[in-house]
Amino acid sequence: MVKSPEHPPTKEVLRAFLLASKEHWRELVGGSTIAILIGVSLAMGLNIPPLVAGLIAGNLAVLLACFLAFRDQYRVAHALRRELTETRDDIANKRYKAAYECFRKTVEFIKKGDAPFHGLCKSGVHLIETRDLDVANNLVLLVCGYLKTYGHGSPFAGLEEYVPQGEYHAFLSWIHYSPNFDPLKDWEYLEAADAWRILVGHPTPSMDARLALVGAKHLDHPPQSQT
Repeated sequence: MVKSPEHPPTKEVLRAFLLASKEHWRELVGGSTIAILIGVSLAMGLNIPPLVAGLIAGNLAVLLACFLAFRDQYRVAHALRRELTETRDDIANKRYKAAYECFRKTVEFIKKGDAPFHGLCKSGVHLIETRDLDVANNLVLLVCGYLKTYGHGSPFAGLEEYVPQGEYHAFLSWIHYSPNFDPLKDWEYLEAADAWRILVGHPTPSMDARLALVGAKHLDHPPQSQT
């Protein structure tokens, strides 16, 4: 069984817990807590032998020490969890702001005459920093969603059977670094989409999708989405 690198080994956790409990135990004993507990029992008139009272008091001290150790560890963990959540929220906000900026740039390029796909490539949406590929693809989908909402069409219109939505970011990265295609040159991205389909192993598109792709290469405007 492979242990998650996000969690420390149980042995390490137990060792830290015992060390913390030991420190609190010393504090309790050093503060004469056991003697106080015995004195309380005697003052209450409880007929408890000193040895038994000492054992009970000792066990209570151990229990209290364990609780204090747990409290300390919990406070530290809670503070770290809160800091981590705030950090993640901050990173997420920065990413969404970057995605919106890419949307704004894409619109500017489209208004200057670029096709939506060319504008999307120039916006640099595939360069938004993230180690999570799913998050990176969701940011591309977010930009594409904005474009469709504001009437600019989908940059991947006509490519539904060549590049599924879950591969938008991967395709953008691949075409940018491919030596065989220039994503900003005419309709080369259409040929790249077919090459991507073959590379990834997607089934042959329907006749309508193939005709749309072939016909789009001879048009002066982007292919229209089938959806």
